[in-house]
Amino acid sequence: MLFVGGGSLALLLFLCSVTGLQAAGDQDKDKDKDKDDAEEAIVLETLDVEAQEETERTILDLEQSFEESFIREKVFSEQIERESISDVKAAIKAMPNVTIREIGGFSSTIAIRGLSGDRIISVIDGVRLSNQGLTYRGGGEINMIDIGTVDSIEVIKGSPSVIYDPGATGGIILVKTKPIAEEDHLSLKYRFGYDDGFEKAKHTISLSGAKRGFGAALSYSRTDAKGYKVRDKVKLHEVIDRANNSDEERTGSDRLTDLGFQDESLTLDLNYLINENHSLSFKHSSFEVEDSTSIIPAFRPTLFHLHFLSRESDQVRYQIKSLGRLQDIHLAIADQTLVREETENEAFFLDSQSANARGSFSIQNTKLTLGGEVVFDEATTQVLADQDSWAGYISAEHIQGKLTYTAGIRANRWELESEENPNNNSEDLSPLVGSTLDSESKEEAAFTYAGGLVYALSDNNKLSFNYSKTHRFPSLFERFADDDTFSGCRLDCKSEKSDNFEAAWKFYDGLFSASISIFYSDFENLLRTGIRDRGKNPANLIGRDALLKCLLNREREHPEESNAERLTQCQRAINAPRFRDIHKFRNFKRVVNQGFEVSLRRVREEDYEAGFSFGLSDFDIRSDFTGEFIEKTIPFNPLEFNAYYTRYFSVWKTKPWLKLQGRYVTNTPHVNQVPDGFSAFFVADLFGGFKYALHKHSDLMLNAGIRNLTDKIYHEPFSPLDGLKRTFFFNVSLELG
Repeated sequence: MLFVGGGSLALLLFLCSVTGLQAAGDQDKDKDKDKDDAEEAIVLETLDVEAQEETERTILDLEQSFEESFIREKVFSEQIERESISDVKAAIKAMPNVTIREIGGFSSTIAIRGLSGDRIISVIDGVRLSNQGLTYRGGGEINMIDIGTVDSIEVIKGSPSVIYDPGATGGIILVKTKPIAEEDHLSLKYRFGYDDGFEKAKHTISLSGAKRGFGAALSYSRTDAKGYKVRDKVKLHEVIDRANNSDEERTGSDRLTDLGFQDESLTLDLNYLINENHSLSFKHSSFEVEDSTSIIPAFRPTLFHLHFLSRESDQVRYQIKSLGRLQDIHLAIADQTLVREETENEAFFLDSQSANARGSFSIQNTKLTLGGEVVFDEATTQVLADQDSWAGYISAEHIQGKLTYTAGIRANRWELESEENPNNNSEDLSPLVGSTLDSESKEEAAFTYAGGLVYALSDNNKLSFNYSKTHRFPSLFERFADDDTFSGCRLDCKSEKSDNFEAAWKFYDGLFSASISIFYSDFENLLRTGIRDRGKNPANLIGRDALLKCLLNREREHPEESNAERLTQCQRAINAPRFRDIHKFRNFKRVVNQGFEVSLRRVREEDYEAGFSFGLSDFDIRSDFTGEFIEKTIPFNPLEFNAYYTRYFSVWKTKPWLKLQGRYVTNTPHVNQVPDGFSAFFVADLFGGFKYALHKHSDLMLNAGIRNLTDKIYHEPFSPLDGLKRTFFFNVSLELG
């Protein structure tokens, strides 16, 4: 399926490029033999420099982070491959105040400093991912990218920048894919991985080449996952059975049995180095997921099944290193399409086109960055909705002695139009749907700004302070969702505004790195969901009480029955109506989010690396919304500790390594988790592997690990699923070049 449309064109372009590269090399082989031989030593030396170990890249990144006014974390491709990390969210899970909540084999939600949804912006190679609430998960569709093509993942916490988005209060996830080496080369890599926790097998094959300024890379991967292994299978199967029983259309082979999924991805990169100053690149990526099942948290967790989910993206980028006084000029246009099918006959489409430009120039001790972007999002469901946005920004960094000043301002404008889709005659409602909605429109403009200060106490100690003003225009999903799970606020909901503060102390001496930060965000019109029961009248409430009483009695009198059987018997006995919680979007007038985080790392190149971090975030509702009562549901991050130790045996020929990591999640502040309750827990993982050089540019790598060493039964805060039981993984890769 991935080769439909842009995929087939992309594959054809790639094959033509590689063929052209080889043909050009054959024509000039004899003529330039001596010249190529002379260059070969230089090429090999350059490739060796670029193939830095993770410790070397980590040290360079720590040095850069020490100079910046904000807090950020970074993960590199070496760690992703060693630890068989399955996706972007899993790669950043151990970062302080980054919370990933598993809701299925493929699905997960993300929160940074307690903030989620569209408050987290995902950017891949400089282009922001459009989402508009497609899957409720937060962070855009950041997991819909082949993790094998990722070079680094950076998490910028809070919103210290005006460059990326006016509503990124929680943070920004910056993903950079692996660049194509500019030197002449041709390489092939195959990787197979198996993860027992999801009964998942993944195959990845990639091919890259470059010749005389032209570069091309093609990567394809396929995953087949069959489940989600937990110790308490009874509770998991009860949720699955309840979903099957409540859906009368599920019969025979259509009935759900597990949380498995299948996915495919295809990525094509084409690059042309025009000269040392100019380059042009094209990237096509396709990612498809089939039969993905999630468990949505509620008083009674319910199953949510997606028949099909896909993201297809095309991006063209032109880069100029310098043009007069302008430096690092980036011009990019992108086209993205997101498709979500809950059933074969019910689909949601989001088409997004965007363009952005950025450049910088320096005046003595001041560096200025200026740019802008336009985004056109169009959603097609029972409602046709367009949301367009325009923005222009300028930011500055000025160094004066021991002080570094940062400041920026961004002008934003949004336009929203929606109308009923005349081509849809369905009476059923689904996400991003309001079939009775007449044509409506809304326009809004706002300025957002940011400022920062860094003071160098000494060469190794720095203090920093950040302030930012954010303004988030509600997404299409938040406005128009209307189904059995979510209800939108139409045009009644107000834009979310926030004043954000962060203060930090940083230390770095070349080996040891430390940071302590505190943060505080004061929200006006925070947009969240509150849980409201579908019951509308006292008769329904009486029926619910009778149903609960019946269930308790049958549990005592018939302990052999499953929960699903008890529910069926009680419904028949008292003819009670079925109830379902609905998450309704509303504005909280004023909410404060505050917390802290501590991070310690010691990196000794070619030897070992160790780290320890902890942090928490907490919400305080200062002023509630008005109108009908809705239960307040704003999850936070309890105090959590993470530690790891990695040992490198670099003097050995096979470069073996070992890593032990542990995670302790407390119940402070108290986690009010129903219906199962919550207990503090500790889990530990062990990883190891080696790399064997078959040839100068050919390697064999084997990595393996065990997660949850003690086979602990644990439950993540506010998550509907238990954590994985003790499971193993391994992956083997062969690279020829």
